[in-house]
Amino acid sequence: ELEERLAGLESTITGAASELKQAEKDLAAVEKHARTSTEKRDKIDNEIESVEAQLREARDDKRRSKEEEKLNAAIEALKRHYPGVQGKLVDLCRPTQRRFNMAVTVAA
Repeated sequence: ELEERLAGLESTITGAASELKQAEKDLAAVEKHARTSTEKRDKIDNEIESVEAQLREARDDKRRSKEEEKLNAAIEALKRHYPGVQGKLVDLCRPTQRRFNMAVTVAA
């Protein structure tokens, strides 16, 4: 009877050891999959960030060109209505010294 119990326990231990090895293999596979998934997600997040930055730049360029278009239209209207208007100050004069560049640019 004890030998039968011993044989049964040994088979149970052997089965448990094989289950443990299989569980360790499964754990390693899951950890590897988690790492690759995390790397893919990080790569995609970086790509999304890059595309969003490009989109922000495109929107900003579009907004600036609309503002410039409005300004140019206003200047053309002023030129038509008032014969003395020549254009924007920044386009009409160039400072002789670099230190005045900022003043002329801000005045525009």
